[in-house]
Amino acid sequence: MLRVTLGANLSDYDPSYGEFTVQALAPSSVVTYSALGQKVEVGFDNGLTAQTWKVPAAEAQAVRDRIGPIRNVSADVLLRITGVQPGPGGGRISTVVADYELRNNQDGTTLARVRVSQQ
Repeated sequence: MLRVTLGANLSDYDPSYGEFTVQALAPSSVVTYSALGQKVEVGFDNGLTAQTWKVPAAEAQAVRDRIGPIRNVSADVLLRITGVQPGPGGGRISTVVADYELRNNQDGTTLARVRVSQQ
């Protein structure tokens, strides 16, 4: 298991789908680490599912009011390692997102704890 904290890059609420998108967890997103001359990328195999934060329409405006227009939100993400691919000068770690906690960086409060379906 691996735990990372990153900027969530939260989208605005999409009322047609009833969700926010945690763009930092998108399938195309990677977290890059550099140490001792090595560069390692961490990718999310289940990013398409993980990036979706379902919120009922009745609660969405309250969330928007709490985070404000800047949407300064962080995500504490628990990852399960599914594979490692060595490469010249580093490599790639493949993971699946198990769960994450979204936090409002303005006041430190927790917005949601999201368990990601593993199907």
